[in-house]
Amino acid sequence: RHTLLGRAAREGVKGMGLTLFGPDEDLNSAVTAAYVPEGIDGKQFVKMLFREHGIQVAGGQGQVEGRIFRIGHCGYFDAYDIIATIAAAELALESLDFSLELGRGVGAAQQVFSKSGVAA
Repeated sequence: RHTLLGRAAREGVKGMGLTLFGPDEDLNSAVTAAYVPEGIDGKQFVKMLFREHGIQVAGGQGQVEGRIFRIGHCGYFDAYDIIATIAAAELALESLDFSLELGRGVGAAQQVFSKSGVAA
């Protein structure tokens, strides 16, 4: 289950046009990390996701503080948590003037679930 959630999160992140922080492989089944787009304050982005959408993600630490965000998917998470997180991230990025096609990340994540037989 965690492997599938990780695959969907990674595909959703890439569908938004973002770059993964770390390899795109199933060993990353606990968390998906991605770079925040250039010119966007990663701390503001993380706060906005929670404040405006009720979605909790983690920011970066140390040298990547303010430069990455992390989506957790190990534990009590399901397909709809990943879909909601990607949807909120798309909306937040758009409001921060990042150019993206709304729904592309969500659709990419949904494809992972659909191909696996999980209805999401």
